[in-house]
Amino acid sequence: MEPMNSEWLAVRSVQLKDMWTLTRMAFTNMTGVDQQFTRMAQHPVWRLAGYVALPFYFWTAGRGYKALADGQIVGCAFVHFLADSAVVFNVNVNRAYRRRGVARALLAHLETVARQRGAGWLALQVDRDNVPAGTLYEGLGFRQIHPDFWRGPWRTMPVTPGLAVEPLRQRLGQRLYRHYARLELEHGESWGASVLKREFVSVPAGGQFWRCLVGQQEVGCAWVEDGDGQQRPLVFLLLQPQAWAQEMVTLGLVQLLLEHRAGGVPAGLDLFCGSSGHHAALAPLLQERGFVATRQPRILMLKKLLSNSATQ
Repeated sequence: MEPMNSEWLAVRSVQLKDMWTLTRMAFTNMTGVDQQFTRMAQHPVWRLAGYVALPFYFWTAGRGYKALADGQIVGCAFVHFLADSAVVFNVNVNRAYRRRGVARALLAHLETVARQRGAGWLALQVDRDNVPAGTLYEGLGFRQIHPDFWRGPWRTMPVTPGLAVEPLRQRLGQRLYRHYARLELEHGESWGASVLKREFVSVPAGGQFWRCLVGQQEVGCAWVEDGDGQQRPLVFLLLQPQAWAQEMVTLGLVQLLLEHRAGGVPAGLDLFCGSSGHHAALAPLLQERGFVATRQPRILMLKKLLSNSATQ
């Protein structure tokens, strides 16, 4: 594929000799806007380790492209390929060249590369506080994937008879979690469910998995982990679609899960659902109880590339 050129800007493949420059650019451009780089930059040992490890990571983790202007590298972006998607990472542009179309040119080049490789989707992640990047990606056709969760107070409530939760061993819990995560995506994220189910379902580490039952029939899976100290646990609730808006089922299952905590029922919690459809179905129920939709720290975004993709 021929590299992209314009009157003042050119996009070329990254070379091994560029690794040191790109590493310095990553720390300079992404500290303060990317959580991982910010944490790395603020810790002297991690920062030193980053300068050692990042050149190797950039060279081996995917295909890199640099934007050249005025005889120097002014921006870069990388991509690696999954079965049907191309995942973009480390998009950054030097401050003096921002708002001049450099990031757009890099992303357009990566999209061309992805199409030529037969990728049906382009994916990337962005921090919720990086508003300029998020706005750019949305303008280029990327769509956020289930960016919110519910945060709010919790008041102890009676549980409807017939509801139950059973603890699961890690391996079985992980398997059940994957099953219901994919089911949620089929019904609550249908526009991109196929690629999401195949390539972007992740299972949380640690914590406790639970089977959710109504009248001894399995209706879903939950995962619980204590969050901020012991005050705000994290609850991931994955349910069959017919149970999403059933008030006594949802609230009763959460109550049972919280009762099993070593620290007892907390004053508040963060409640995550497996899809935006489930999240929206719970809105009337949770908002009247004082919950607020809160943006996740890091947001997955997708763009569909090929109309004949297997992920339709």
